[in-house]
Amino acid sequence: MNQGRSESSIAFGSIFSIIAKFRSEHYSQGYPEIKRRQAEGKQLASLNSVLPRQSKASLRFLLWSRIHLPKNSSSFHSVPVATSFLIFVSKKLLPNSSITKMEWSQQNGQRLYGPPVECNLKLQQGTEVFVSNIPRACTEFHIYSIFENAGPIYQVRMMMDFSGTNRGYCFVRFFEKQHAYKAIHVLNGFEIQKGSKIGVVMSLDNCSLHIPKIPPNKSEEDVRKEIYRVCNDVTNVTVVPHNDGKNNQSCLVDFTTHRAASIARRLFLSRKVKLWDQCCFVEWAQPSDK
Repeated sequence: MNQGRSESSIAFGSIFSIIAKFRSEHYSQGYPEIKRRQAEGKQLASLNSVLPRQSKASLRFLLWSRIHLPKNSSSFHSVPVATSFLIFVSKKLLPNSSITKMEWSQQNGQRLYGPPVECNLKLQQGTEVFVSNIPRACTEFHIYSIFENAGPIYQVRMMMDFSGTNRGYCFVRFFEKQHAYKAIHVLNGFEIQKGSKIGVVMSLDNCSLHIPKIPPNKSEEDVRKEIYRVCNDVTNVTVVPHNDGKNNQSCLVDFTTHRAASIARRLFLSRKVKLWDQCCFVEWAQPSDK
């Protein structure tokens, strides 16, 4: 047992040496905020006792890919993310920390930091901001550390491309509208790194889809059942009859979040989701549709 712990400590020690080498390479290239990150790097030693075994195993693979995989590999690009994650959680997981634990996942071309663990709050619209002109090497943890100064954050959604770098923009959702407005007022034009200023505006946060053509022989109950069958996170379905004398009708579908609506829209447009086994056209709902 003690031998196993010793081997684990040695393996994790070698990981830290690789991290140090990785960070020194970036410093020589002018990696931003060097002094601050160097100070935070000293806290990495505490991770050996607080990181779960699964995180350590994932880290070993990521660092192995740094050495053995070609630079055009998608796994290679995930190593800076792992390093940023370690630096970030080294602050958040220290003893006596009062920071709320957050979920961290990747799905549908997005990396998600948040929501807080065991958070069941229903958020209002108007709490999300759109952040543009983000440096491609920037991570969701860096964005979180900047925007948390405006108020408590519910979630950061970083849009990713196939190479493993961000697409230059992300979304930050707060718990309260006032904090979203504060972020716009304070952080729009913020110089995230030398010569690069981010743009911060209110997100459209559209949570509704419009389906302009619904078969005239379908009742409102038929439409509601079919929508709930093929879509997730639906809150309301409204059938709107047309005044054209042809019994045509359309449908408005409300979702819990913009993200849920966006996923449903993408599935409809890819023809992976059909209504009554027929492909249908969908679009973002406009105020005139309601």
